[in-house]
Amino acid sequence: MEDIRKIADDNNLVIHLDGARILNTCAATGVSPAEYTKHVDSVNMCLSKGLGCPAGSVLSGSAEFIAK
Repeated sequence: MEDIRKIADDNNLVIHLDGARILNTCAATGVSPAEYTKHVDSVNMCLSKGLGCPAGSVLSGSAEFIAK
């Protein structure tokens, strides 16, 4: 991911992580969400897949990125 981040930066690109099941992955691996997402600009988390909610998702990123 560090290499991909460098390529994105060199080419003025952003990286989005489809984190639909990121909480499941974190629970299974013991790796924190912060560690998984430290090289991306945005990530989405599906509440129905990750937390068993009836519906909904969360889009996260820097305030500047979300504003764009």
